[in-house]
Amino acid sequence: MAEVIINPQYVAFADMVLGRLTADGTIELTAHARDLLRFSAEAWLADAPLVRMREDGPLRAKTLGDLTEIQQMLVASSIVDHVKADPHVRHGVVQKKPVSFQSLFVALADAGRRRLREEIDKGF
Repeated sequence: MAEVIINPQYVAFADMVLGRLTADGTIELTAHARDLLRFSAEAWLADAPLVRMREDGPLRAKTLGDLTEIQQMLVASSIVDHVKADPHVRHGVVQKKPVSFQSLFVALADAGRRRLREEIDKGF
């Protein structure tokens, strides 16, 4: 397995995101899924998605990159909260098996889309 090394600047945020998903013990991740989540947390802050935001949306920003780091962290935390309810993740919980990389990948994409639906310009 490849080793994922998180930039020290983002380790605390990556740990927070991972803890937010797994802290209650009901969701377990495979090693690859855990690395995906930690890497995604770093990328969320270091390489913000280039999407246009609705200027009249709740976040009042032109792009996700225009948000403050605190706002970006809050949005990411909200996405992780949506991941907890995703059917791909819930299936692993019901089966009492760790959530796989593929299931978490789909869950993150779907949760991000659901969370940002009202704030992203229609072109997304």
